[in-house]
Amino acid sequence: MTLSAPQVDGCALDEFLGALADLLVETLLQEVKNADYSKVHERVTAAGNYFKDSLYKEVFLPLREHYDAMKIKSGVKKYLKELRGVVSIAKQKRIELEEMELLTEGLTNNKELPTLLANMTKRLKEQQQKIDKEVKETKKKKVKGESHRLSLKMFKDGKTIEKIAKERSLATSTIEGHLMSFIGTEFELTDLVSEGKISKINAVIDSLKEVSSGAVKAKLGDDFSYAQIKAVINDVEGSK
Repeated sequence: MTLSAPQVDGCALDEFLGALADLLVETLLQEVKNADYSKVHERVTAAGNYFKDSLYKEVFLPLREHYDAMKIKSGVKKYLKELRGVVSIAKQKRIELEEMELLTEGLTNNKELPTLLANMTKRLKEQQQKIDKEVKETKKKKVKGESHRLSLKMFKDGKTIEKIAKERSLATSTIEGHLMSFIGTEFELTDLVSEGKISKINAVIDSLKEVSSGAVKAKLGDDFSYAQIKAVINDVEGSK
């Protein structure tokens, strides 16, 4: 299944917001021709209220929630990049509208246009620096073991291994492996592997001349996972 960025009435969100902004500008230009800046400011403010309330609640926040839900999954790196782009578009449109409000307010109060534009440029530059910093942060490599710690947190929050695997789009064996890596620090062996299974795995280990997880697995079958077998083998080797 191919994931794609959210749409509004069949149109890509950036196209929707762009068309809406163009319509707004075209309407405002008609007012500016008459130099009625107070009326322009009134219309810009009304549009601003719409964007900052309705679109923020109905577009930006749901996108952020969707992004947070997707980022724990595997194999969605490209999709997350597209989502960040859509979120940035929504944020940028809001910033642009806020700047229009400030500009028209200044014109209404008879402030000089060059001064207003200079102030706008300064604010936009500062905003761009902030956005660049955020992008730089998202490009940083993940800390080693971050995926393991995320599985640990979800498990401690009360989610089962199966639930974690489903939410993260990973195999249950992978999640088991994540959790087993915390035996000795966050867990005891018996917290993750039942005593009955530990006894059976130990019995097979004792019967083998050369111990390997594959050899043990071959004797025990599908009721025992590789993660469980490896955990018991590590425990035996650690106690020697």
